[in-house]
Amino acid sequence: QCETLGWASLEYRQEKPMGWKEDAKRLRFIEGLSWTETTAEIRRQYFPGEDTQTVREIVRGYLRRVPEYKIGKPQQEVIGVVGDLHAPFAHPNYIHFIKDTFKQHGVTRVVFIGDLFDHYSYSRFIKKPLAMNPRQEKEMAIEQMQDYYKAFPVADVCLGNHDIRYIERAEEFGIDEEIIKDFKDIYKMPKGWTIYDEYENFLMINDVLYIHGSAYNGKDGAKQAALNEQMSVVMGHGHSFAGVFPIANKRKLMFGMNVGCGISISEYAFAYNKKDKFRPLLGCGIVFNSNYAIWVPMGGQYFRHK
Repeated sequence: QCETLGWASLEYRQEKPMGWKEDAKRLRFIEGLSWTETTAEIRRQYFPGEDTQTVREIVRGYLRRVPEYKIGKPQQEVIGVVGDLHAPFAHPNYIHFIKDTFKQHGVTRVVFIGDLFDHYSYSRFIKKPLAMNPRQEKEMAIEQMQDYYKAFPVADVCLGNHDIRYIERAEEFGIDEEIIKDFKDIYKMPKGWTIYDEYENFLMINDVLYIHGSAYNGKDGAKQAALNEQMSVVMGHGHSFAGVFPIANKRKLMFGMNVGCGISISEYAFAYNKKDKFRPLLGCGIVFNSNYAIWVPMGGQYFRHK
C-alpha cells in the first residue's frame, strides 16, 4: 500500500509521464518562481486531481534534497548601518557594540551613514581655545578609525555634511576642489570602502535608499525623507532622533529610519548639545528588506566598560 503523502504515491496514482521533478527544478531554480508559483504550475501540469497543500509539501520535500537547493537558494542580505561617528570624537565602546550587534543579527553588508569625521577644526563656529588643530585632529581620527577599518574591510560610506567641511573651507578661499587630496587617501581608508553622496552617486540597496540626510531635521526627518522619495529611506544626521517609522499607502509598505549616532557626548566638539532638551541616542540600524528594519539602542553595558 502506498503512503498517503509522498511523491511516490502521486506517481503511482497519476497517468501522465513523471517529468515533474525536472520541471520543478527548472521553475524554482532557473526561472526563479516562488514556492507558491512552482507548486501551482506543477499541480496544473501533473497533479490536477490533488489538493494544493499536498502538492506543495511534496514539491518542497523533493527540491530541498537536490543539490540545486543550496546553490540556488538566495541568501538574505542583511544590512548593518553604522551611525554618525564624528571621529576622533566617537564613543570608545561604540565599535564593540557595532561588532556584537551585527554578529547577532547576521549582517552581510555594512553601511556607514555619514559624518565619519567631525572636522571640528574646519568649523565656521567659535572654537574651544584648546581644540586640536587640523593635523592633530586628522591623525587622531585615523587612529580611532583603525578598529573600524580592521572590523569592516569592505563597506559602503555615505558622505555627511561634516565629512565635506574641509572642501567647503577650501572653496571659500578659492582653492580648486580637483587639487584637494581624495577623501579615502586623506583618512587611509581600506580599498574595499566605497564612497557615496546624496545627490549624484547615491547608495541604494534592495529598494532602500541610504543617505546621510543633511536636508532633513527633527523627529520626523526620516519619515519625511521616505515620503519625499516614495521608498524606504535610512538616514543619520539627527543625533537625538532614532527609530523606524512605517508608512503605507494603497501600493506599498515602506519606512523611514534614523539610526542615531555613535558619538561621545562629553567631547568638546559636542558642547552645543549640552543645552538641548534632547540628548543624543547611540545605536545602529539593521535592515532586512524594504519593508522591515529595526533600530538597536546601545545598551548600558557598553557605557560602563571599556
